[in-house]
Amino acid sequence: MKNGRSLGQSGRYARLAPTVDRGFDIPLMTRLSFGSTWASLTPAQQQQVTEAFDTMLRRLYADRFDSFSGEQLQVTGERPYNGDVIVETKIVNSKGEPTTLNYRMSRRQGPWQISDVYLDGTISQLAVHRSEFNSVLRREGVDGLTVALNRKVDLLGRGVAKVE
Repeated sequence: MKNGRSLGQSGRYARLAPTVDRGFDIPLMTRLSFGSTWASLTPAQQQQVTEAFDTMLRRLYADRFDSFSGEQLQVTGERPYNGDVIVETKIVNSKGEPTTLNYRMSRRQGPWQISDVYLDGTISQLAVHRSEFNSVLRREGVDGLTVALNRKVDLLGRGVAKVE
């Protein structure tokens, strides 16, 4: 974030991509974002949407980490959650105002990885994606969803679709 402005969207993307790939369980997050629809996809479709979801997530983080104004990340606790662990954090801005972000950590194979992010401690990023994805899937099918994800990636990459 400290070099966010000078790096630009593509520089932030390149810098954050390895961290997202290492820290997030993208296949699990993609499957959970699809919910029951996932089982009806062919392996090729699953791979296609997983790749699109991965790129979208990296672009979203590159979009969000565009600058630094003294924010601090504070880990405030952890608690077990259905075999996983919730890591409780706050991002405190330069005015001292906190934003709660909790990370659900899962360990399927290898190291612990993020499998969901909860804004204000309760709003699941995956539940939001599932709602958005299912709406597109009903209207346009899996190919339409892949196109929509790739369109969002393109807009974020050009700095057109600013995400709050």
